[in-house]
Amino acid sequence: MNLRRSPQSVGRKAFDRRRPSQLARLKTFVLALPRPVKRLLAFGLDAVLCLLALGVALTLRLETLLPFSKWPLLPAATSVALALPIFVAFGLYKAIFRYSGREAFFVLTWAVGVYGAIYFLLFSVIGFKGVPRSLGLTQPMLLFIFVGVSRLAVRRWLGQNITNGKKASWPGVLIYGAGDAGRQLADAVSASTQRRFLGFIDDNAALWNNTIDGRKVFGPNNLGQVIKETGATELWLAMPSMPGSQRRALIDSLRRYPIRVMTLPSISDLASGRVRISDIRELNIDELLGREPVAPNQSLLEKDIRGKLVLVTGAGGSIGSELCRQIIECAPQKLLLVDHSEYALYSIHAELVKLLRMKAGLTADADADADADIDLLVPLLASVENQAAMARIFRAWRPQTIYHAAAYKHVPLVEHNPARAIHNNVWGTL
Repeated sequence: MNLRRSPQSVGRKAFDRRRPSQLARLKTFVLALPRPVKRLLAFGLDAVLCLLALGVALTLRLETLLPFSKWPLLPAATSVALALPIFVAFGLYKAIFRYSGREAFFVLTWAVGVYGAIYFLLFSVIGFKGVPRSLGLTQPMLLFIFVGVSRLAVRRWLGQNITNGKKASWPGVLIYGAGDAGRQLADAVSASTQRRFLGFIDDNAALWNNTIDGRKVFGPNNLGQVIKETGATELWLAMPSMPGSQRRALIDSLRRYPIRVMTLPSISDLASGRVRISDIRELNIDELLGREPVAPNQSLLEKDIRGKLVLVTGAGGSIGSELCRQIIECAPQKLLLVDHSEYALYSIHAELVKLLRMKAGLTADADADADADIDLLVPLLASVENQAAMARIFRAWRPQTIYHAAAYKHVPLVEHNPARAIHNNVWGTL
């Protein structure tokens, strides 16, 4: 017997292994359905579960399996007619099942609790002929179990990424802070298809080597070892209420570790809603200063800007554009916007025009001739490397205050292009 397999058969088997399973294709199909269709399916599922809970309750009460045709019609119709509107009123069908967590469970508890109270009043307290009074208690309890298990099953099934084999390559996340914000963020990471949640880091020694919601808590004293063992690549700071000085000290202590540090906004930014992955951001420069930021001297700015002819080079860049926004608040006589990029110059000019129109009480699409203050903006398309062009601008306008922001500032890019950097940053400044 020849046991050798042909290359074609081996390739066919390998291709078959790469093909998604029927279950994976079904999952993809369900996830692609429009939201109204998904809600309709959830409606239908809950209606079936109402009847299933009633059937099991009848079986337990009568100790025999009763055919559907012999079920009492009134408690069956009442269950469906009562449960679905209550679930809608509590917002159970607005939640995305694969991302639902503890909050959704609490809402479900309240919804079934209200339903159960009414159902108990009707069929246990008041009672109807031919309907066992025990149904008023057992049916809502069973319905709570069935609906809860169904939501958990859907979350487990749809929450798993179809490309589960790639999960090991996703960035591993440690969350510093096991408080409310940290736990909410951990829920979001666990439901994400782009990150792996690896555990908490917390300063509270009582939590070390314990678990919170099944997630391990590590101490910060052996953070380097934890990073090495877990393979974490990102550390998310979930301590929005920590004072600024402590926050900067913590960030400074994290510099020696080979891990990317991200942070949540301040507590005031989170007060209006649930913590989401989209809230995570890069550390800003104020958090890396090692000191409190120094506020600008407003009187000095007023002296250099108010009533003066001001010129900003690189006006369309990230720094130059912010300078322009601040300058127009100080009422200059005229603001010259200099940039070598047509699009960047157009963008900042249009934005400043809109801001000035809003300050003047005009609509954004008002006729330009109606703006008395807009003529203080002068967009000038020129490069600081062009000495002749800059000389013409200075002779024509004679600016009194100059903010020079026309420079390449992205260090890795500049390191790859040193000649251009020197030409622009050094000779352009000169």
